[in-house]
Amino acid sequence: MPKGSGETDVRIGIAYDATVYDRIRGGDADPPTSVCLVVGGREVGRGRDHLRWHLGQLMSAASALLDGESAVVEFFEESEEFRFEPDGDAVETWFASDPGPEKPELTYPDGTVPDAVGDDAATEPDRSERVLADRRALVAEILSVVETFCDAVAETNPTLAESVADLRAETQSLHLAAAEFDAWGLPVRLLDTVAEPGSAARETRGGNVAATPDESRERRRTLVTSGGARVGVYDPDGRAEAAERGSRAVARIWLAEPTVGSAVGEADRRATLSDVSVGIDSGAEAFEWSGTRFRGEVVSVADGRAILDVGEGTVAFDPSDLPTVAVGDRLTVRAGRTDLRGLDVVTGPSAGDWSEDRLRGALSDRENRADAAAELARRGVRSAVPALVEALDDPLSASDRRAVVRALDVLSDPRAVDALVARLADDDEAVRRAAATALSTIGDPDALDALFDAASAETDGATRDAVVRAAREVDPTAAMDRFADVLRTSDDPRLRETVVRVLRVTDGDRAHELVVEALGDDDPSVVREAISVVRWDDDERAVPGLLRRLTDDDPDVRQEAAGAFAELGARAEHFQDGAELSEATRERVVEALIRRLDDPVSAVRSWAMEALGAQAHPNAVGPLCAAYGEESELRWNAVAALGRIGDPRAIPTVVAALDDDDPSVRRRACRASARLETTAATSPLCDRATTDPSADVRREAIDALGRLGEADARVVTAMESVLGDAPTPLRRAAVTALGRLGGPKARRLLREAAENDPSESVRERAKTGLE
Repeated sequence: MPKGSGETDVRIGIAYDATVYDRIRGGDADPPTSVCLVVGGREVGRGRDHLRWHLGQLMSAASALLDGESAVVEFFEESEEFRFEPDGDAVETWFASDPGPEKPELTYPDGTVPDAVGDDAATEPDRSERVLADRRALVAEILSVVETFCDAVAETNPTLAESVADLRAETQSLHLAAAEFDAWGLPVRLLDTVAEPGSAARETRGGNVAATPDESRERRRTLVTSGGARVGVYDPDGRAEAAERGSRAVARIWLAEPTVGSAVGEADRRATLSDVSVGIDSGAEAFEWSGTRFRGEVVSVADGRAILDVGEGTVAFDPSDLPTVAVGDRLTVRAGRTDLRGLDVVTGPSAGDWSEDRLRGALSDRENRADAAAELARRGVRSAVPALVEALDDPLSASDRRAVVRALDVLSDPRAVDALVARLADDDEAVRRAAATALSTIGDPDALDALFDAASAETDGATRDAVVRAAREVDPTAAMDRFADVLRTSDDPRLRETVVRVLRVTDGDRAHELVVEALGDDDPSVVREAISVVRWDDDERAVPGLLRRLTDDDPDVRQEAAGAFAELGARAEHFQDGAELSEATRERVVEALIRRLDDPVSAVRSWAMEALGAQAHPNAVGPLCAAYGEESELRWNAVAALGRIGDPRAIPTVVAALDDDDPSVRRRACRASARLETTAATSPLCDRATTDPSADVRREAIDALGRLGEADARVVTAMESVLGDAPTPLRRAAVTALGRLGGPKARRLLREAAENDPSESVRERAKTGLE
């Protein structure tokens, strides 16, 4: 790969769609959305994330890159990440699709497995193709994106402004670090440069601020904005003359001939220091370099320079010009002249800096159309809706159509309904989804027929879901009647399945009744979707339909039905009316599940066993004990269910399972023994705790002994053996169990462990057990 500064065209794309703004308006300053990184026109990778969380990671990455260190930015909701590796003035970046690499299993000399494997055992994840980006451009883009997010949050929901204040402040410090301006620098936006009256005229070429060749350099002034204030600065060296208007920059502002606004004497000045807030107050004349007041706290006094923190950044002045300036003083400083001593342009102007007229004009500009539409929406310019609708009539790219439709979604204006309905037939599925979402946001009932027509014709599953959800939103009452009609008469199982999926997240008895009705559908996919809804029910209405599906011809349906009874059984005592399943219903369910213990499909048998354990009915004990003796692969399921039921008749089977050949069975048997509270398991548990080849089984056996509460000689001897030579995780489990057992013998072992164990964590836990 060639070295060098890398691509300077770096873009981080954030999908600010209607959902994002709705979440912000609702008080969420960390909405989920899609994020992508584009370098040199090539997309490095994309994923979905909680935005503030992700931007915080990007800020940490920017800080690391400025220090010449590598960085990783993970996606919170997915197993993917961006990798950044500094390479001189460039950064190698790539997209790793597997950031959680599997690590090789390690074993102790005795064959046991430790709790965790060190990072040095990690394997390298798969990587996408590496791209070389300019480090400065990448950092500038990160800071710009974070600032845009902070602006969007504060403007959309002012009550959240404080929640992003720390993120905004961090961007200021990183701007300074990127500009290599140490502690002295003020992030600004460059607005204009002018010559003083009487000097040569100023010229503007191509949007850039430029000067005529004979312009007097000593009489040039530059206008910047920072923190909402406009500041005119003396710019004799023409540092800003080549910068594009609207560019973001870091400026070193020097306050020449400073005076303290509140100084009428030392005592009075000291008395008013605590009353000074931070900020910048513009003068009456924007270009007047002596009309601005800088309010803040002195954070440094050294080498003939005092640094005043004004909130957005810092300015400097000569402390010797003022009496007794010290760190911590809060001052309001007004300068006789404001000088520009340094300037570092970090990024060009964005759509966020444009006027509304320019944004409207950009809707016909292929390069800027998407950004202009998003910015008009962000500002809430509803007067731009006709222009956005008109733009959809032009031959736009799919990405531009998506941007315009999302803008109409955010603006939520009924004038856009016809144009959005037309987009339901767009060639691009993402545009169709965005149009459906926008129609749901607007909520015009007249769009209902068009939405159902589009749902019937839709071939993409995710888009069909979006369209049906939109139909429910635009007219909830009428949509229920249409949903019932679809479930009863439509010959398209995909549409029926989508309707059930939407009913899953629809409140009301009518929606639930339709889902229960869908349990009788002829298509397995529709039935499975209905089962996935009713498994969380808090009443018995779905039970008859689920019982019928336990004998369905489709094994996946039988599996889902058995799994539903596992969930229903787990909450049988927590129904809204305070009653359990009726005894007659419960017996019917248990008998039907017992019959499924002979199902030819192991997944069905597994769920049936779990459901029987969840129902905890005594009629299931005998069949589960028999299943343990007959099963070749699911014995652990049977043992786990017996432990959950807790019936003493299961003790012989559970104790026998402590010697099973399968370690997963032995582990469940340890746990079941504790739940059954049987001392018949004490001796075999002691054997498992000290000699089992599986560390997991030993840990479960130790825990079970602690829960049985029998601190007899066998248990004490076993615990002493574990504390003598077992790995740290097992010794830690032993002192935990001893703390539960109590008694003089257990306390003796705890004292010895607290004083002599080589592991600090074991010693601390032993001390806790003694308390």
